Formats: sequence, C-alpha cells, structure tokens
Amino acid sequence: MLLEKLTNAHGTSGYEEEVRELLLEEIGGKLTDHRVDALGNLLCKVGERDGFRGPRLLVSAHMDEVGMCVTEITGTGALKFEKLGGIDDRVLASKRVLVGRGESRVPGVVGLKSPHLHKSREEMNKVIKHDQLFIDIGAGKKEETEGVVKIGDPIHFDTRYFEQDGRLFGKAFDDRAGCAVIAEVIAGFPQSTDGTPFFAAFTTQEEVGVRGGRTAGYSLLPDVFIACEGTTAGDVPGDAYGRDEPPSTRLGDGPALSILDRSHIADRAWLEFVIRVAEEASIPYQFKRSVTGGTESSVVQRSREGVRVLTVSLPVRYIHSPVGVADAGDYQNMIKLVTAVIRRLDEFQP
Repeated sequence: MLLEKLTNAHGTSGYEEEVRELLLEEIGGKLTDHRVDALGNLLCKVGERDGFRGPRLLVSAHMDEVGMCVTEITGTGALKFEKLGGIDDRVLASKRVLVGRGESRVPGVVGLKSPHLHKSREEMNKVIKHDQLFIDIGAGKKEETEGVVKIGDPIHFDTRYFEQDGRLFGKAFDDRAGCAVIAEVIAGFPQSTDGTPFFAAFTTQEEVGVRGGRTAGYSLLPDVFIACEGTTAGDVPGDAYGRDEPPSTRLGDGPALSILDRSHIADRAWLEFVIRVAEEASIPYQFKRSVTGGTESSVVQRSREGVRVLTVSLPVRYIHSPVGVADAGDYQNMIKLVTAVIRRLDEFQP
C-alpha cells in the first residue's frame, strides 16, 4: 500500500529527499512533466486535453513530518536536540528514534531521569521540556557518538505502519496521507479523471513555516487550489477535552472540509462546488469544527493576484506524535473526492 510506504519513509523539514524519491518511483511514469525546485518541492503537471476550458488547478501536500535535529553531542555521547515542527514535549520521553540519513541511521531512545531519582513529587509530576531531554544511542563517550552522528543530523520517530479493524496506524499522517491521496489520484490517471489537466505539488518545510507551499503557489499559477492534509480528530475515548462534544473531526465521517482556520478562509464558490460534487457522487464528508492551525491554503491564497483555495483533510487522532490513527474509509473517500472534483473541473464557474 502506498500510504504504508510513505509513512514508513523518513523526512523531517529540510530532509524530504527520501519521500520525494519514493513518490517519483511510484508516479513518475504518469506525469506529463515534473521538476524539483530550489526548496526541494516536487512540482508536477498531469494530463493534457485539447480544448480544456476549466480553471488551472493545483493540489498540494507537504512531504515533511515533525521530528528533531541534533544540536549537540555531549561529553558522555548523548545527543541534545531541537524540535522541527509542533511536537508536544509530553510525547517525547522514552520514544524510540532514528538519527541520521539513509542506511547510516542510528537507533536511539529519548532519555530522561528515572522516576526513582526524582527528589520531590512536584519534580515527578511536571512536564519535562525537550531541552532537558537527550537521546541515548548507547555510546559511552563523545568520540564514539561522533563516529556515527553529526551535528545537524535529522531525528525521526521509529514507528512502523500497521492496520487493525479498519483503522490505520503510523507516523507522519500529517502529511504523508495527503501525499498518498494525490499520488493515488495521479496513479489512476487518466481513467479516473478523463484526462483533465492539473498540477500537483509535493512540498517541503511546511512544518517550520509553510515555506515550500509559498513558492509552489507562486510558480505554478493556479486559479483554484486544494491542500490535501492530515488534521486533528477529537473523538478520543472519554471526556478528554472537558466538553460534551469532541472538537474538530471524527474518524469514519469522511474527509474534512475546512471553512476557515487561523490562517485563511476558504473561497465560498469553490467550497460550494466541492460540496456539490461530493453530494452528487454520494461521497461522505464532514466539516472541520475547530479553527486552530493552518495549512498551505494560507500562503497559496495570497500568491500573486490571489487564488481560490480549499483544504480537504484526513482526520487523524494523536497528530504530531510518534503514532497517529486514521480511518481506512476516510482515506479512500478522500481519494474519491479529489478524483471526482478533477473529473468535473471544467464545470466550475465562480
């Protein structure tokens, strides 16, 4: 399964090349044209149709995942690190990680003081900040670590994908799920889209400032845009959020459409068109109910003279952590929805 391959691949912000190469292996033969820009974005043209009069569509998903970066090798051989992206410090302790790139990656564990050594209950109960944690690769001194790890090396969560009872478990669903959706749409081209031409961008450095999306939107000149994302699901057991109704989205209710978030407001005509396509094709969907966070829609919307944008997301529990949980039906319906929108693209009249 393509999603499994992509989530098992490693690529923190600035180190997305493994993901990009995997995508090219999977879809390169289906592309009309492609190039890699200075930021590492994979920019693709898909399809040709003489006489096509519809809008110029760009769909995008970012290749990078949240992770960490080596900032110091201590005298005892342990690693200090900085976070790349929004990771809650509470999920870091004792997690298995991989340090470095390619075949030279070194396994390790995020370490902290044993609870037996805490001097007070207050110390035991507080959240340990990431700058007080370290990564232990089993070395006994600095020189041993320097033989296999360098300052600046990326650090990834060591998590493997699996499925259970219709649920998908893995790391980096934000946004390898979006990458997989777009790649699956392209892999079905032209049969699933009747040859409708469109553009796709697999972007870099979203988790550290939506950088790749900004340049992709500027260079590909879209009229309309869809960000394919992973988003927060709030349907966790119990009353974890202290309210009767869980926030954001629910697993199993279909892909989520964002009306607005803190960074953008969806174009009304484009949103209504996508809703109509979903309903006429009997594809389930839901609305994202929280307005926190942001996506590449924010920067593409403001590129050049302005672009009509929309974010379509896969709901994911425990997003930005070592492992997330998504629904297989939501994933398949997201592929169906993006495909259906492309098939009917020339019907869109703003």
